[in-house]
Amino acid sequence: MTEPKFTPGPMTTFRSSSGFWHILDGPGFVLADMQKKTNGSDEHLARLFAASPELYAACEAQEKFDRHCSECESCSDGYHCVDGAELSTKAQDLRTKAMSKARGEA
Repeated sequence: MTEPKFTPGPMTTFRSSSGFWHILDGPGFVLADMQKKTNGSDEHLARLFAASPELYAACEAQEKFDRHCSECESCSDGYHCVDGAELSTKAQDLRTKAMSKARGEA
């Protein structure tokens, strides 16, 4: 698997006094500014953008779980071996945290 070619997380959002939403990297440098929208979608897009590293990690974890289950003789019909169960739990946890961040709940 190749290394991703994007800015790694964590990323955060910040609303300036002018009302614009900004996406910041870990050290606090501005990566992007969201154009102000009257319908409030700028905030939602900024949060989704900032959650992208976590969403990517969740997809990777799900992919790893799927690959394991397709190669493991013990994983079938909804039952998983110990390793499969651990991979499933990790993928679910990462997905839940990423979705929460994207929604602005975290």
